[in-house]
Amino acid sequence: MKRLTAATLLTLTLGCYDSTPSPAFAGESGHADHAVILLYHHVADDTPVSTSISEEDFKTQLNHLEKKGFRVLPLSRIVNALQNDEWLPDKTIAITFDDAYTSVFTNAWPELQRRKLPFTVFVNTASISSQPTTYMSWSQLERLKNAGVSIGNHSHSHQHMLNHRDTPNWAENIKQDIQQAAEHLQQQLGVTTQLFAYPYGEFDPALQEIVAEAGLIGFGQHSGAISAEVDFTALPRFPIGGAYASVSRLDTAINSRPLPVKAEPANGRVLSPDKTAFELNITVGQAVADGPDSLSALACYPSAGTDLKLQPRGNRHFQIKLTDITSAGRHKINCTLPDPKHQGAYFWWSYLLMKPQDAGEWYQQ
Repeated sequence: MKRLTAATLLTLTLGCYDSTPSPAFAGESGHADHAVILLYHHVADDTPVSTSISEEDFKTQLNHLEKKGFRVLPLSRIVNALQNDEWLPDKTIAITFDDAYTSVFTNAWPELQRRKLPFTVFVNTASISSQPTTYMSWSQLERLKNAGVSIGNHSHSHQHMLNHRDTPNWAENIKQDIQQAAEHLQQQLGVTTQLFAYPYGEFDPALQEIVAEAGLIGFGQHSGAISAEVDFTALPRFPIGGAYASVSRLDTAINSRPLPVKAEPANGRVLSPDKTAFELNITVGQAVADGPDSLSALACYPSAGTDLKLQPRGNRHFQIKLTDITSAGRHKINCTLPDPKHQGAYFWWSYLLMKPQDAGEWYQQ
């Protein structure tokens, strides 16, 4: 990768409040070829636990990032640097929020604004103003935008986009839904964006192709760090909330490195409702370590309720077998490899697997 010029590096460190650089989160000297994206939903004490972090815990996390010297940069700048094969400052992260909940405006924004930290809000446009106590209004989003906050596309209807994907008009309906959100963002906020977050983090190769044809950068909800080698139609983000809202979980996320993996079948697999087993073949990239022996510490973990077996197949190839996949919903496989150069840090890769209900209908959130 090529080094950023001093002028470009300075611009990168300013965040979305470009006129006032923040000395906080200055990070250690150096540069990196990867970054981590954090994903939040609600920042409140009275919202669904699984997608929420309390105000106090959110403040604690921001203080922890500052203490550990992490740099919070605008999401688009991170993506642009990686796409252009440029270095990023060491310890670079991005902060994102999905769904444009009111608590982001009332609780998260003041803390981020006080620290002059950039962030991105992905907006599902049909919800704006429809439930004013739950979602932001257009005027609130305009205030964020005018303050330099990045606004992303989260679809119009926030549907399970892979539902009914075998019907004749599926692709056109999905394209229309994404375009409708883009038109609302332009009409209401004057925003044109390439940043697109999949509703519920659900994607498959066919949906990724639609996103790519639209010229969008896609973001999921599967875990892992990002680099120039990661698929830009399905960039991973670490969900922070519920059972994953602790500082120790945050530390695991922000210190992760991308684990280069090629998977067959491709990431984002939809199982038929009657399937209870799944077989995945992966190849770990040579960039991680020198030789097959160095992959002896590779470990893969399934979602709760399933059994996983990892079997070496030679020349950096592994076979993963999942059994007892009885429940409908999203199932993930996380593979990690300790980084011998950084204590407590892991190379990380995540695979998304989805299973509809027995009747062929999609599962609920």
